Amino acid sequence: MNDFSDPSFVGEGRLKLVDGLVNLFDQVSATRVPVWVSLEAPTGVGKTRVAHEFYSRLAATRQPEPPYWPPTIIEEQPPGGHLVSETEWRRT
Repeated sequence: MNDFSDPSFVGEGRLKLVDGLVNLFDQVSATRVPVWVSLEAPTGVGKTRVAHEFYSRLAATRQPEPPYWPPTIIEEQPPGGHLVSETEWRRT
């Protein structure tokens, strides 16, 4: 489902979380009533990966043609260069 080289997205709880987020997205789209969602968990649990999977699923299944959203929110490394990390950016 995603175009980046991360390992497979696994874990029943994480899969159900993304399913729930997609269902909530559909509900908000249908009702036009906004909802606040906050992912809170200790470092390393996978909050960022859940957000990536949620976005990837929306980009793949919830947009008309031609697609507006890119397939992933992860930037690819430019040819001959590297992405600047937040730490490097803050030093400049």
